Amino acid sequence: MSHKAHGTISWLQERLWDAMIEADPEPEEFERRLWEYALELGPANGPAEALASEVIADWRWARASPVYTAWLRGLREKAGRGRHAGEGRRG
Repeated sequence: MSHKAHGTISWLQERLWDAMIEADPEPEEFERRLWEYALELGPANGPAEALASEVIADWRWARASPVYTAWLRGLREKAGRGRHAGEGRRG
């Protein structure tokens, strides 16, 4: 997979998470709202559906395990630091 394709996947996954953060659904509505949003992304929503499945898996693990939640937060922090370091550069 090319770096450019990976960036697109990361962008789409962030878009899904950001939509759920903005919507702030009740826990019992999270999965349904995420699927609805993924399907609203248009006719080429296959990648969004696949990523929604990954987000749902993370959601379920995070609800079940504080250790997993901490690990996810650590990943997010690392990704944020890397993004800020590369701002302004074109790849």
